[in-house]
Amino acid sequence: MSINKYTEEDFELAKRYFLEGVSLMNQELYSEAESSFHMSLTILPNRESTLTNISAALLKQQKYQETEEFALLALEINQHNPEALINFGISKLKQKQPEIAIDSLKKVIELHPENFEAWSNMAIAYKGIKEYDLALECFDKSIEINPNFAEAWANRGDLLSAMGFFSQALDSHREAIKLEPNFFTAHSNFIFNLTFNESYSYADLLAEVRVLGSKLSNAAKQKFSHQILSKSPERLKIGFVSGDFRNHSVGHFIEDLISDIDQSQFELYAFVSTSEEDELTYRIKPYFTKWLPIYGMPDQEAASLIYKSHIHILIDLSCHTANNKLPVFSYRPAPVQVSWLGLPLTTGVPEIDYVLGDAYATPPEYEHHFTESIWRLPETYVCLTPPRSCVDVGLLPALHNGFVTFGSFNNPSKMNSRVLAVWAKILKSVPNSKLVLKAKQFANNTYCESMYKKFSALGINRSQLQLVSYALNRDAHLTEYNKVDIALDTFPYPGVTTSAEALWMGVPVLTLKGENFMSSTAESIAINSGNPDWVSASYEDYVAKAIRFASDISQLGQMRVTLREKVLRSPLFDSSKFAKNFGEALWGMWNQRV
Repeated sequence: MSINKYTEEDFELAKRYFLEGVSLMNQELYSEAESSFHMSLTILPNRESTLTNISAALLKQQKYQETEEFALLALEINQHNPEALINFGISKLKQKQPEIAIDSLKKVIELHPENFEAWSNMAIAYKGIKEYDLALECFDKSIEINPNFAEAWANRGDLLSAMGFFSQALDSHREAIKLEPNFFTAHSNFIFNLTFNESYSYADLLAEVRVLGSKLSNAAKQKFSHQILSKSPERLKIGFVSGDFRNHSVGHFIEDLISDIDQSQFELYAFVSTSEEDELTYRIKPYFTKWLPIYGMPDQEAASLIYKSHIHILIDLSCHTANNKLPVFSYRPAPVQVSWLGLPLTTGVPEIDYVLGDAYATPPEYEHHFTESIWRLPETYVCLTPPRSCVDVGLLPALHNGFVTFGSFNNPSKMNSRVLAVWAKILKSVPNSKLVLKAKQFANNTYCESMYKKFSALGINRSQLQLVSYALNRDAHLTEYNKVDIALDTFPYPGVTTSAEALWMGVPVLTLKGENFMSSTAESIAINSGNPDWVSASYEDYVAKAIRFASDISQLGQMRVTLREKVLRSPLFDSSKFAKNFGEALWGMWNQRV
């Protein structure tokens, strides 16, 4: 139909639906906005502005393939449309095609060099391909153009933390929070990055967590109240809230629990905070009664969905990590609310009743660290699903190398100055020894050089170090353990998944006794895997044990052969027993609260 075939009434009605869509976008009602834009498009097809806004609404809902499709339709009409180019670029970035995203965003910047959103998104794309210096330049350009762009300040903080510039990262996060006091994601990221910063005490960290928890609670002005229809239901409805129902540390810890928990006692609901899915997602989905996406929803709407699902116990699997939905918990959508697994730390949210721990990770003397009550599981609070991998445990590398290889596959952000100093003492004390460090940051040459310089200042030559970047898949990641004789844990923020994986690969983990939940997870893993001798009492003891263990190649060789079978029989991997204990804890919390 040519444009002169449309009536004035058509234009007015299309405009009304279009403006309604814009209003709904401003209210963060993205699904409803999309519907309004589609109504406008039905009346007046092929309208560039409408197509662009549909792509924006889809992007907010994390529907990235559809975002791409509608952005391309808008670009067919006007190839220089900056909003459509940005939406297309972000959709490609989210679909893990950062190079294509960069090309699209460069076009925007060529046409509109003052487009601060394009600069910011290009920074995120560069970060995705580990071009950290270029990413920082782009964030700085975005902020130069618009100093009040809180999102760029927050993402710049995440980048600086990944680069190891923790003080500057915190400054950037503070600026984001100052600009938008209710920018809860920025505040959560600020807290997460505090865990790596040795300039701040644990008390400082807890104080900041409580500040955010109070802000979240105050922002959720209308709490849901719960009339308990039955205090003794036949089955409990358990809701899990996470963006990590996939190949992720959280996914690896919950997979066997989800399949082994007694379905006659529990009905499982998944409230999913990201659209990312993979083969692990497809394996666990059938065990859930309902799989309900909450990404792209306003927090109150997500809370309402949970409330209407009549969940008995709602479990947060994120704490202050990426894609968390702690603001949703502040509305009290379930009568019993629990935090578990995402980060060994209090959430600070008054409406969360319990945190799951165990006798080693959360002893009674830690109770004042939490706004929640601690519910201690018997033995262990975590249980890793054995990897679905054909990777075999290799022979002890020292037997054919003629020297001992230490290793750490932890996030290098955990490798603070004290950790590096202790490791340097070990390398100096064990003749010809080497250290393998593996993390995604080591794909960046500048980052590698920074690590070499830190060790050089401690008297360690780069020939003693091997820096390995992130593996393409889990099998490749696990295979790297066959290069390591002894794993060295970080402190005060130790490994959890990396430690359990190392043990499964026959590599013993030397760790340090902690003094709070975060630092004591290592002791829990060591004891529950049957390796209490590998917990050090002090920095000096850590060095002494490393030297002693490294000197007994025969004992290390024997452990290499037997450790996998040993830990598979331990509480750390006994999913049937863990599922039973977990189920009893759920009933216990329900009965205590209700």
